Amino acid sequence: MNRTALTCASTALALWIMIPRADAGTFASTRTGIISYKGDVVEGDDVTLTQIIAAMKARGVTPRLLSMGQNGGGNTGVSMSMAATLRRENIDTEVYARCPSACVTIFAGGVHRTLTKPGTIEVHSARDGSTEPGAAARESELSRANTVRLVRFLRLMDVPYVVVGKLVGTPPALITNVDDDELELWGVEIRR
Repeated sequence: MNRTALTCASTALALWIMIPRADAGTFASTRTGIISYKGDVVEGDDVTLTQIIAAMKARGVTPRLLSMGQNGGGNTGVSMSMAATLRRENIDTEVYARCPSACVTIFAGGVHRTLTKPGTIEVHSARDGSTEPGAAARESELSRANTVRLVRFLRLMDVPYVVVGKLVGTPPALITNVDDDELELWGVEIRR
């Protein structure tokens, strides 16, 4: 593919990526290597992140930071895939708003992690993905298995036991803040 065609293709991809999908997180990238992400984590967001990184590299931009705004959590498997991509690509993460559930998994993927207040990091054990009424409020064999899978992954991302313990001890229907002392144990830079 010649350079002009590659530039046109990467520009079209970048524009497509910035168009919010009704059911997905919203992405944008800059010439300074920052990728912005906000919204719920849904199927396909991991693919979109990989495409953004490739498009940035094609433009000669080194992706260096995923900056996360308001997020409602979401798909655990997708968040694990996004975290693995960030770690593999040596990209830092920052949160400047509420970051619960699956957002925390993405945050954990950053090589260096920063929380800018009033942002929060909030955890709970995994849900089973059921859409049945009341499913989010109860634990099941599947939710416990998903929690074990998530804990193993987070430990690979160097999330300390105190944070993982808080996640395991919080039922799927509840949420618990990770406090500043726990964030410091994790090595998270806190900005006020």
